[in-house]
Amino acid sequence: MIFKKVIPGSTSRLTIVDHSETYGRHLLDKIIRNIKVEKCVDLGCGGGSDLTIVKKYYPEAELFGVDFGLWNSDILQSLGIKPLVLNIESDKLPFENESVDFIIANQVLEHTKEIFWINHEIFRCLKVGGVFFMGVPKSYLFIIGF
Repeated sequence: MIFKKVIPGSTSRLTIVDHSETYGRHLLDKIIRNIKVEKCVDLGCGGGSDLTIVKKYYPEAELFGVDFGLWNSDILQSLGIKPLVLNIESDKLPFENESVDFIIANQVLEHTKEIFWINHEIFRCLKVGGVFFMGVPKSYLFIIGF
């Protein structure tokens, strides 16, 4: 296992952190290969790291990055990702029912309170047979919509 040192002077109390495992991107990379993706939505997309993995396997897929603000808009657009500014705890996702193949919520749900609303919107938008990739600290879950 390769660990990366935390930059001295940072606010982290950890002395070593393995970010390659912390965010589960190695798991995303493994499962995305076997799923047909035409439309993907990442809730709490940040700079688009998870969507970049999706794009590696599905360069023609429509990719949407949802976040609370515009701070990464230019980065997302340069990666071919359509940025959407929404409050996932109160705003309706701007997608038709059963219209999204793959939804990602990686390291975002643990920061929310309105989990029932968020889940309602995820499963409203997810196609039958679509996949929901959810990561929270130390846990990952893949749900296939039926």
